[in-house]
Amino acid sequence: MNAVSAGVLLLAVSACADTGDDVGYGGTPSVEPTETTESNSRDMSSPPIPPIDEAPEDAAPVATNQVDSSALPDDYPVEVWTSEDGTVVGANGQEGGCTVVSAELVEETAESVTVALVETGPGDEAVCTMDIRIRPVSVELAEPIGERTVILETS
Repeated sequence: MNAVSAGVLLLAVSACADTGDDVGYGGTPSVEPTETTESNSRDMSSPPIPPIDEAPEDAAPVATNQVDSSALPDDYPVEVWTSEDGTVVGANGQEGGCTVVSAELVEETAESVTVALVETGPGDEAVCTMDIRIRPVSVELAEPIGERTVILETS
């Protein structure tokens, strides 16, 4: 009977034996590399548009009665200025988390200039912080702004 017990014990010990790499006491086994997947997040270490802290030194504010901001959300910051002798129109844009704001000239007529404040980002599936930053953006005009109305919209 001792021979049978010894055989069962030997079988149990050999079945439970670790056949993996011997890493020693406190060691870490090697890990096989895994496949990488494409990420939906934008590399935040180098933003595509460098942030601007404030309007240019030669900026002149545009009168509030010359600005139509009715297409903007109620809580959107409205501050418009000109520089470069009126050939550049700037405004404060709103960005946040993973997004960057820019300005696009939509239309320039004899009566008005329409500027779209465009917020772009990595998409809906990205995980981003919920912060809001205000950043000046601008567009160049073919002619100085003069008395034309500046129409702001978001896109």
